[in-house]
Amino acid sequence: MADQTTSDRIVANYLAKRGEREARLKDAPEPVDDDSIANFVLFYNEEEANNPKAYEQSYARLVKWVDDSIDTYKLELKRILFPIFVHAYLDLVQKGSQEAASQFFEQYKGDHLESHANEIFCLSAINDPIHLQEDELCVNYRQNKYGIKMCKYSFELLLSFLQDNKFMMILRLMNQYITIHATNDKPGQLQESDSGTGLIGTDISLTAFNQQQVQLGPIQPDVAFYGDIERALGVQIHSDGPELLEQVQKVIASQEPGPALEDVPLPPKKLIDIQAEIEYLRDLRLRVNLSSNNLPSIVCYTFHNTENQLNCLKASKNAEYLAAGLSDSFIKLWNVVANRPEIPAPAPTNLIGHSGPIYGLDFSSDGKYLLSASEDKSVRLWSTETKSALVSYKGHNYPIFDVAFANQGFYFATASADKTARLWSLDHIFPLRLFVGHLSDVDYVKFHPNCNYVATASSDQTCRLWDIQKGNCVRIFPKHNGPVTAISISPDGKLLASAGGDNAVRLWDINSGQLIKKMFGHESTVTSLDFSQNSTLLASSSDDDTVKIWDAKKSDTLPLSSSVADTAEECIRSFTTKRTPIYNVGFTSRNVLVALGVFAK
Repeated sequence: MADQTTSDRIVANYLAKRGEREARLKDAPEPVDDDSIANFVLFYNEEEANNPKAYEQSYARLVKWVDDSIDTYKLELKRILFPIFVHAYLDLVQKGSQEAASQFFEQYKGDHLESHANEIFCLSAINDPIHLQEDELCVNYRQNKYGIKMCKYSFELLLSFLQDNKFMMILRLMNQYITIHATNDKPGQLQESDSGTGLIGTDISLTAFNQQQVQLGPIQPDVAFYGDIERALGVQIHSDGPELLEQVQKVIASQEPGPALEDVPLPPKKLIDIQAEIEYLRDLRLRVNLSSNNLPSIVCYTFHNTENQLNCLKASKNAEYLAAGLSDSFIKLWNVVANRPEIPAPAPTNLIGHSGPIYGLDFSSDGKYLLSASEDKSVRLWSTETKSALVSYKGHNYPIFDVAFANQGFYFATASADKTARLWSLDHIFPLRLFVGHLSDVDYVKFHPNCNYVATASSDQTCRLWDIQKGNCVRIFPKHNGPVTAISISPDGKLLASAGGDNAVRLWDINSGQLIKKMFGHESTVTSLDFSQNSTLLASSSDDDTVKIWDAKKSDTLPLSSSVADTAEECIRSFTTKRTPIYNVGFTSRNVLVALGVFAK
């Protein structure tokens, strides 16, 4: 057995490599060379290989030490337990010690179920060495380091404990699979939801990564196009013509600094675009200004007799059309504006063309086109006027889970099980950009209002923001305690909302990449999120049969430099349905909230 002096030297060398010059170990001698460290760790590994219980014994001592620590350090020190638990279990499986691995897993899995339920469920199926090469979760954890953030004093306490007890097995796992970022913060200042904790794919500083420059302002107005609109309003007879002209001037004058118009090439404007913009200006003039004191009107559509075949629902921005994606590859389309009390309800139109279940739907901003994403790896474009398929887009290697139109309508994005998102234009049947970086399925996708960025949500528990010009990731929003189940970007382009496995709604500041607040209230999976048109309110839907309205104003939250707030106070109002899980919520262009749900028998 190596003596205490050798152990001291190894820890001192580890600290020196990390640049921890301020760390002081009692009577620590000069660091030894790398060859000595390798031989020393190998010596311990040989002992552990013949004693599978060494993992359980070392981990049990570590857990007890963390639990016995004072509260100031306990929260930070607890962060080391889950990655050590994962890699200790995988080590035992890899060495063929199935019985010891099973006992270890069953004894300590309960400590991590609350915050890592999805990973625990996946790990429960790992019981053979071959699984470590084939299972996606195992590959991710073995090939990518787990990032942890803690203050320097907590870090020194941890290393001193490992040194004093000669827990070289744990130190080896830390060195091989974990990256600890020791900060200058005071003990207890770092919150559990702080960025920098979790599997993020590469050994980087997430805070530094999220400092990349982004342009979040609205795209600059097409002055020539608005001149055509003014001329059209001068020639055409509109009862609200003067008000619309005034609205044009407001739109031009209210523009904030943002991307140039030519950054996102668009096709030449046509006469039909002028008429569509006039309708948009009319909606803008008639839009209700919502706030916490002026809540939206809600229209709820309930779907019956779905026989568990309905996968997704979507309403157009003008609330004229509803679409439902089914498991039998059909899409049902309703024109609800035509459904007047004096007129019999029209039968839905079946849109037939896909060869697999429909997972995602989205309408263009004017409601004239519908995109559908399917298990058959294709996206189809449909005309809501002719009720026919126009184009089929193919390029993904696995099922497509979501599709989203850009505000301008010419571009759209897709999210797929092949771990990529892709950018498309309506006039090309092949993708223009591939967004690669997620470690698992990409489940949801949204366009930024200025069309220069695309946001994605993944089963790897992160959301990412991508620059469509370069195809690069410019923001990472981590730590969702499970797959991300919903995502939305505010119309002003400054906020991103997301929901994860803990049923909490998270509000992020896109510019800084920091979490503003985490809002609890839902009792089941959050299925959809959407901001009001003036970005003051956030609506969420859930499998718990409720729709909730949250306060999304940044002025009501804590400063970004303060601790993140975990609160339910921002839930302004909760609306409960009668046994109807809500699949989708969305604000219309006039700020009416449309909720779509399926009656549960």
